[in-house]
Amino acid sequence: MVEALIQQGNSYAERPETFRDISRFDNQEGMFAAYGAPRIKIRRFTMQTLRDFGMGKSFLEPKITDEIHCIIKEIKKSSGKPVFIKDSLAKSVVNVLCAMMFGKRMDYEDNNFQQLILLAREYLDSIKINKVSLYVPQFLLQLFGNKTVLYRGTLLYRKIFEEVKKFKFDATNNEESFIDVWKNKAAKPNANSEIFNEKKLVQILAELFIAGSGSTSTTLEWALLYLIKHPQVQKKVQMEIDDVIGRDRDPSMSDQKLMPYTESTILEVTRIVTIAPLAAPHRTTEDTMLRSYFIPKNTTILLNLSALHMDPEVFPEPEVFKPERFLTEDNKVKRILEMNPFSLGLFSAYGAPRIAMRRFTLHTLRNFGMGKSILEPQIMSEINYMLEDMKKFEGKPVDLHELLIKSTTNVLCAIKYGKRMDYDDKNFQHLLHLSRDYIASIHVNQLSAHLPKFLTKLLGFQSLAYKGTLLYKKVFDEVKKCQNNSSNIPESFIDVWRAEADKPNANSDIFNDQRLAQVLTELILAGSDSASTTLQWALLYLIKYPEVQKKVQMEIDDVIGRDRYPSMSDQKLMPYTESTLLETTRIVTIAPLAAPHSVTEDTMINGYFIPKNSTVFPNLWGIHMDPEVFPEPEKFKPERFITTDNKVKKTPELNPFGLG
Repeated sequence: MVEALIQQGNSYAERPETFRDISRFDNQEGMFAAYGAPRIKIRRFTMQTLRDFGMGKSFLEPKITDEIHCIIKEIKKSSGKPVFIKDSLAKSVVNVLCAMMFGKRMDYEDNNFQQLILLAREYLDSIKINKVSLYVPQFLLQLFGNKTVLYRGTLLYRKIFEEVKKFKFDATNNEESFIDVWKNKAAKPNANSEIFNEKKLVQILAELFIAGSGSTSTTLEWALLYLIKHPQVQKKVQMEIDDVIGRDRDPSMSDQKLMPYTESTILEVTRIVTIAPLAAPHRTTEDTMLRSYFIPKNTTILLNLSALHMDPEVFPEPEVFKPERFLTEDNKVKRILEMNPFSLGLFSAYGAPRIAMRRFTLHTLRNFGMGKSILEPQIMSEINYMLEDMKKFEGKPVDLHELLIKSTTNVLCAIKYGKRMDYDDKNFQHLLHLSRDYIASIHVNQLSAHLPKFLTKLLGFQSLAYKGTLLYKKVFDEVKKCQNNSSNIPESFIDVWRAEADKPNANSDIFNDQRLAQVLTELILAGSDSASTTLQWALLYLIKYPEVQKKVQMEIDDVIGRDRYPSMSDQKLMPYTESTLLETTRIVTIAPLAAPHSVTEDTMINGYFIPKNSTVFPNLWGIHMDPEVFPEPEKFKPERFITTDNKVKKTPELNPFGLG
C-alpha cells in the first residue's frame, strides 16, 4: 500500500466513476467526487482549515467539553433505564462538527439538527444496498421503494444548503467557523470562483458530515463494546484516568501523552474493528507497475485495510484484543506504520525544496497552535516565569528587552524542542546572545560588504554569514541532543520533522538534520526578535498615550478581570486591545523593507520592466504611512482598526512582516 499510494501516489490519485457517481450531490464535486487539481486544492484547503480550527488539538476542547456535558445530561434523563447510546453519541459528535462548520452547536431536540443526523445516517446505510441496486432496473427500485445513494446524499446536501443560507457572514469577524474561512477565501481577488463558491462549500460540508459523524461515533460505540467485553482492560483504563485526571475536573488534550494505555486501547479498537475495511476506492491515472504486476490506466483499486490490520506478521495474534501491542517497553505509545484505520495516500506533491520546507514549517507551526489556544499553557507558564524574574528586582528598574526576548524565545523553544529552557541556562543564554549578535550585525554588514577584507579584519568586523553559522552550529548541537520520540504523539517541531523524514517517500535532500537545524535557526531569528520588539514598542506607546492605556486597561478589566489569566477566546471580546496592537505594528513597522525578493524571470508590473534576478524590496513602511490608506498616518490612532459596530476591521494593506 505504501509503495502504491505513497511512492507512486500520483499514479493512484483519482477515484473511480462509480464512487464519484454516488458522491456528486446536486451535480457538485468536492473532495470525494472531484478529480485532478481541483480535488487536491479543495482537500488541501479543507484539511488545513480543520487543523487551524484545532481538529485533534486543544483549541477544540471547550466545544468538546460542552458537548460531553450535554450528552451526560441527556443520558441522566433516562433515570437509570437502558439508553440507546448510538443516538446519543451521533448527536454529540455531529454537534462538535456543527460548532466547527457553523460556529455554534445545535439543540438535540431541534428538528433541523435531527433531520441532518437522519439524512447522514440514511446515506451511509444505503451504500450497502446500493451495491445491489446498481444492477437493478429503475422501475424495480421504485416498486420496492429503494432510494439511490445519490438521492439520499442530495437530500442531505439540500438540507445543509438551507442551513448555509441562514448563516450570517461577517467579513470583519475572526473566522469563527469553516463557513467564515471559506467565504473569506472566496472574497479574495485571486480566488478561483469555480472552486470557492457556495454550492461547492455545501458539498464539502455534506462530505464532512458523512465522513466525520459516521466514523467517530461508530469508533466510540465499538470502544464501549470492547471495554464491556474485556473488563480487565476497562479496569486499567479507568485506573489511568483516575491517576491522571481524577474525578474533580474535565479531561484535557494535554493529558493525552500522560495516558499511554488509554490511547493504545483506542488504537487497538480501530485496528481490530477497521470500520472502513476497504477504505475509499482509488483509480489509476496511468498504466503502472506494482511489484512486477501490470496495472492498466483507469483500474479501480481497493485497499484491504482489514487484511493489513489482521496480518499476524505485523500484529501477532491479530484476533486477540491486546492494547499492549501499541506500547513500548518504557510505556510509551508505539508508532506502527501499518496502522491505517481510515486509509492513506498522496494528494499533493512537493515543489521546490524551499516551497516544500516553508509549507511544512508553516503547517507544523499552525498544528502546534501558533496563534491558537493550544499554545496557551506554554504562554501562561512563560508569563509566570517572567513575572517571577521581574520580582527579583524588587521595584528597581528592569531591562524589559532582556526579559521579553527570553520569554518569547522560550515559547519558541517549547514548540521546537518540546520543553522550555531555564533563563539562567548557559546554552539558552548563548542562543540568545548569538541570535541578537546576528540581528545587530545586519546593519554593520551593509557597510562592511563594500570594504576590502583586510580592513574588515583590521576593524574587527565579522561577516553576517559567520555569525549566522555560529548560531546554526549551536542549534545543531541542541538538535543532536534531542532523542527520537518513540510515541506517535509529536511533542515538538523536531518530532514532526523526523517523523516526516522517516516516511518511505521522504526527500532526504530536504528532510535531514542539517536542514532541520537551518529551519530552527531561521525560526529563532524571525520569531523571538519580531515578537519581543513588537511588545516593547506596544509598551512604549501605551506609556506615551495614557488615554489609550486607560481604554485598554478598562477593556481588560471588563472582559478578564483580575482573578484569572487571559485566554485566546477573550480576543474577539476585546476589539480595542487588538486594534491597539495592530496600530502599533503599523506605526512602527519593525521590518520596514521586509525580506528582499529576487525576480525569477523578466516581468512587467504597472508598465515597468523588471529584468530577471533583480532584487525587490517591499516598502511596507511606505504602505503603512500612506495617507490615502491610513489618514493622518503619523498619529497613533487604534480607532482606525475598529468598525462602527465596535469590531476589528480587516485592512489588507496592513502587512507588518511582509507578504508573498
